[in-house]
Parts: sequence; C-alpha cells; structure tokens
Amino acid sequence: MRNRPALEPHRLAALRPRHATVAVRDSKTPSGRGLTLTPAAFTAFVGWATATATAG
Repeated sequence: MRNRPALEPHRLAALRPRHATVAVRDSKTPSGRGLTLTPAAFTAFVGWATATATAG
C-alpha cells in the first residue's frame, strides 16, 4: 500500500463546496460506492481534518 502525504490545511480549506451535494469516493476503488454529503457536513469534515492535521 502506498502512503500519500496529507493535504496541507490551506489546501483543505480550498475544498469548500459549491454545489447542493458533495460526492466523495475512494480513488483506489473507482467503481465502488460513493458517499454524498451536504455542504454543511463536508465543511464540518474539512474543519475537523484541518484541526486534526495541524494537531498531529
């Protein structure tokens, strides 16, 4: 399994949603199921990921 570097917080902040839903999928399994989030849920996740990345 290949390790990928974590996104820097400034790049995560640039991922703010611009649509009614945000679709997320596992890039290792392109034909697999996706996850659809509301913009608010995605924004909350980005905030959590940013805080987690800077705390570690």
